[in-house]
Parts: sequence; structure tokens; C-alpha cells
Amino acid sequence: MASDIPNAAYARPGPSWREREYPPKHAPVWVRIDGTWQKGLIIRWMTIDPARLGWECRIETEVSASDRRTARYVYDERSIRPRHGSDPPAG
Repeated sequence: MASDIPNAAYARPGPSWREREYPPKHAPVWVRIDGTWQKGLIIRWMTIDPARLGWECRIETEVSASDRRTARYVYDERSIRPRHGSDPPAG
């Protein structure tokens, strides 16, 4: 059964001199990548104009116990969710 929850979309950085960066308020998250939920940590929030362009975040995901991967994603509350426990979201 296919899920209607989208994968997290990679972001394309804008001109760095125009970006503003902010520390995370809730760092532990679940990130949907390749159809599965993975544990991650938000390292930074970035935006140029939140009202017009929205937010992006840099997330470090736990690929395995010894391997971590960092990527920049467009924030979407359907595919990036706060992590409050060890069980991934349904879907």
C-alpha cells in the first residue's frame, strides 16, 4: 500500500549573503526519505524571506550507527516531524 506522505524535498541554497540562519527549537525529528522514516537532528534553520519563500533546514540523519548524512531540505510538516519517542510516525 503506497503512502500519500511525501518524501522530504532537497533544498537548493540561495545566495548565502541574503540568508539568515537560526538555531533549532526542536532538534530531534523524523524525516521521510525514500519512503521510510529516519531519525534526524535539525542543525540549522535558514530563510531569506519566510513569508514569501518559507523555511529550509539542515538535517543530520542517522543512516546507521556509525554513519551520518547531512542534507538541506525544504521544510514540510508532512515529511519532517518532531521526534518525541522511538516509534516513527504512521504511514
